[in-house]
Amino acid sequence: MVSDSGITLNERVELAKNLMELSNEPLSLTDKPRNYIAIEVGFKPNKNAIGISKHRDRVSFLVRSTDLLRRLEMAGFTPVPVPQTRPMMKDKYFIFGVSKEDINRHQALFREAVKESIETVRSRKSKKNR
Repeated sequence: MVSDSGITLNERVELAKNLMELSNEPLSLTDKPRNYIAIEVGFKPNKNAIGISKHRDRVSFLVRSTDLLRRLEMAGFTPVPVPQTRPMMKDKYFIFGVSKEDINRHQALFREAVKESIETVRSRKSKKNR
């Protein structure tokens, strides 16, 4: 895993692209990536499925599955729940220090995390449209 020293913008963009390649869904990146890069699904509002932040090299996923959280932990990652300050933070977890090598080594696991994040965003949007 990557240290707290921080990864460059180009490395974060590459990490985001690696995660996007794990999905068959049409995903896009933030228009102007800076300190935070969002992998987006669909259109506003609440379209951010995954985030890659410069702050402590963290990746955020939306995970509802306790089984997936357990398997991430078994693989050596530590999903940290995000403080629930707003409804859109529900089910959001940070994983610190994720690298391209981690994604390649645990491809099936990260593919499932990407899929879970996309499904969570879509389910929230469908509830708002009812």
